[in-house]
Amino acid sequence: MSLGHGLLDILKLSGENYRNWNDDLEVYLCLRDLDLCLREPKPINLTSASTEAEKTNHGKRDTTNRKCLKVIKHAIPETMKNSITMKVTATEYLEAIIVKFESSKKAQSGDLMTKLTTAMFDGNGSSKEHLLGLVSLGNKIRELEINLDDDFLVTIALNSLPGQYKHLHGTYNALKNKWSMTMDELINIVRQEEARMNSRTGTELKVTI
Repeated sequence: MSLGHGLLDILKLSGENYRNWNDDLEVYLCLRDLDLCLREPKPINLTSASTEAEKTNHGKRDTTNRKCLKVIKHAIPETMKNSITMKVTATEYLEAIIVKFESSKKAQSGDLMTKLTTAMFDGNGSSKEHLLGLVSLGNKIRELEINLDDDFLVTIALNSLPGQYKHLHGTYNALKNKWSMTMDELINIVRQEEARMNSRTGTELKVTI
């Protein structure tokens, strides 16, 4: 969000963009001096002994809290609002959103990890497209702020290949002693192996670019 953007330019919250959404929200509230209720603890209730300064601060905080809640609700899609319990303060509401996001993130990451670890290449179509699909799944998992080691992804990719590629594990283990193989390097090795196997059988190599 650029400094000149307004309320309509805050990202709508989704299951995958919480960090960027929260950053946009914080910048907007800060630039418009609406984050007082987020920066300072909730004031004590006013009494007849409260000073004018305390009354003024209480009023400012109440106003910014009300506006913050409006902005936060605006930045949440209608389909998500009903699943998040409304709170009295903006701070509590943001905490409820975090809980909801973390729950959603766990569910998404679990689903993506299952797809990643169970994906198998049956030999039909392009090995390159299969491996790029695994790369895409890995990127989606990382977008959820979950650490996914490159070596682990390469190992998963190797295990997803059919029997005729299994000897590539030896190549991987040999290279691993010198440097970590990247997915790009694995894709090139698999394509070369695919070409070798097709030339040996006399069939035409079919690779989708």
